[in-house]
Amino acid sequence: MPHIKINGINTYYEITGSGEPLVFVHGLGSCTLDWEYQVEFFPRNYQVITYDLRGHGRTDKPAGPYTIKLFSADTAALLQALDIRNAHIGGISLGGMIVLQLAVDEPQLIQSAIITNCLASTIAKNFRIRLELMKRRIIFKIMPFAKKAEIIAQTILPEAQMKEQRKIFVSRFMANDPAAYYSAFLSVMNWSVAERLGNIKCPALVISSEFDNTPVAAKEAYVKLMPQARLAVVKGARHGLTIEYPQKFNDVVMEFLEQQK
Repeated sequence: MPHIKINGINTYYEITGSGEPLVFVHGLGSCTLDWEYQVEFFPRNYQVITYDLRGHGRTDKPAGPYTIKLFSADTAALLQALDIRNAHIGGISLGGMIVLQLAVDEPQLIQSAIITNCLASTIAKNFRIRLELMKRRIIFKIMPFAKKAEIIAQTILPEAQMKEQRKIFVSRFMANDPAAYYSAFLSVMNWSVAERLGNIKCPALVISSEFDNTPVAAKEAYVKLMPQARLAVVKGARHGLTIEYPQKFNDVVMEFLEQQK
């Protein structure tokens, strides 16, 4: 299995297909395996690169703290190590935040950006929100890991016919190192690129599930701040769009990518 040393850690990655590079960045507690439906679809037209973030999957799990900026720097280092100078880069949830951070820190690396089910800022703007986040952190820290897996699986894959997908999700989630997972969880707190969105000049597709954890209106607001961005809303979908309705996701992304040619 391919690993490469970047930023002091052994990073697991996979490359499939040929053509223009298309990088997918997974979400919190996920790994390359969760891009399986995309790895089946996009290599017909693109060279698809997936990898495990630090603290996830088969990549090293050094002690925290982790930050979005650090994850972004790891992504840039991986692309440079693979001699990929410019790529279409997409991410979901935490992965979407990493893509946004990369777009403002290393814009030359991004040919186009695909940002799914995430915000451009997680800074709490009042005491009520700060208190809620503090409660969430405490609950998150003390809740048994297996219970966490079940709750998340039921939230993102709630339909009765998704029972098998939930089982797979829980199995993969339980492979996480709890300490590394918590460090990654903390990375999304008090993060923002909202004030720099106007600097993202590349074509960008922001995708929101209709029933995502965060409202569609919040994505609409920040899309307006990006010069070449547009929003696509996937009806009926929830946070785990790429595994809940993979074909809908793939079709929306493929249409966007083909427009860039």
